[in-house]
Amino acid sequence: LGCVIAPLLACSLGYGALVSALFGLTTLFIYWNFVVQWSPVYSSHFINWRFPSMNSALPAEFGALTVLCWFALGAAAVHLLRPTLPAVWPHPLRFARPVRAGDGAGPHSSEDPGAASVAAPATPGPSSESSTLARLGEWFSRRRALGTALDLAGTPERREWRRRARLAFDHATRVHEPAEPFGLGASPVVASELYREACYWAIAASSDAVTSLPSREQLLGALDRTLVKRALESDEAVERFQASLARPWFGDYANDAPGEQALAAAELARGARALVEAAELPERKIETLRAQRLLRFAAPVVVLAALALFVPPIVSDWLDARHDLAAGKRWRTSSQWGAPCDPERGRCAGVTGTRILFHTNEESSPWVEFDLGKETFFSTVKVRNRTDCCQERAAPLVLELSHDRQKWREIARRNDPFETWTAHFAPKRARYVRARVLGRSILHLERVTVLE
Repeated sequence: LGCVIAPLLACSLGYGALVSALFGLTTLFIYWNFVVQWSPVYSSHFINWRFPSMNSALPAEFGALTVLCWFALGAAAVHLLRPTLPAVWPHPLRFARPVRAGDGAGPHSSEDPGAASVAAPATPGPSSESSTLARLGEWFSRRRALGTALDLAGTPERREWRRRARLAFDHATRVHEPAEPFGLGASPVVASELYREACYWAIAASSDAVTSLPSREQLLGALDRTLVKRALESDEAVERFQASLARPWFGDYANDAPGEQALAAAELARGARALVEAAELPERKIETLRAQRLLRFAAPVVVLAALALFVPPIVSDWLDARHDLAAGKRWRTSSQWGAPCDPERGRCAGVTGTRILFHTNEESSPWVEFDLGKETFFSTVKVRNRTDCCQERAAPLVLELSHDRQKWREIARRNDPFETWTAHFAPKRARYVRARVLGRSILHLERVTVLE
């Protein structure tokens, strides 16, 4: 499955390593819950046959390593075969990235004139793009949207201009509205000059008409008055804002009255904030799309992992309850401590918050015995220990079978404390099943299930 499903999806979405890793992790969770927990006998027998010196707790690690290796091979095959895949398998779901200026005609373009006769695979038409699978792939990968956002972000030079605009604006804000007062006080004159520099770089980064560092006249011509008016809320304020930008040098502010200096700094601050935030929209769009892609890829994995973690135990308990040969049959214990237990209400002998089925006295070799009613074949016994405390009391535990309650034979043993112990063995025929602690102890279990 790793070498088939992962490459197919990787060819469709264009993310071979990512898709393979996600499916590898999902399969790892499924392997752990279904194979290791449901059928540990097969894994254990395989390990003991091939590696007799290793204990039976290793199949999970071996399975995880095997799954990751298979999916790594699948991802490597995708990347190695990708140049030849369109020729041998024209996949209708492959998403073409928008061609940008300077990229050539696409991945199959060639500068050799003699190669012009080789037809490149056609770009998917509107019918394939409007298909459900294409829309689903775009919803996950956000590839087209990211391509458009990267085009809007412009050249590295424009990105540098946005960085300078944000840097100048942040410094102006610290001077204009200092968190801790400066020793010589705030300076609206210095802040105004920094705000003007922020506006300069923001307008240069936002205007498509500007291809190089603009002059003051080009800057004023490229100013978005509508955007500034929304920030300043009046035409008079916009005129003052433009006049502040048009001033030739910072010494003009020093000759203004203190009230005029404060007003100019406040209006420049609001206008510069609007211009800088507008200039940063493409970068924020890219960050949003990348976060969406990560979330949309991660969410299914988290859901599948949660299902793999929580659904198998629920299904396992339901299946066990349906096929439990001991369900509804008579059972008895070596002794009874206090009042009988009521696991449905979570109480036993005055103790609440426990779901144990019984509680013996402290004695030598306490046991619980189940009468199946007749001679029955079975090959699995699952013992669920007390989960709220004292699990060490049930170890070492042996499982024994009998036909007449007189002669017992041991079929399985657990020496270490446990929460759930699933004992698999070759099919046995018996009427009575007994779980017994070796030595002096107290026995209290939540459930004993006998399965065919």
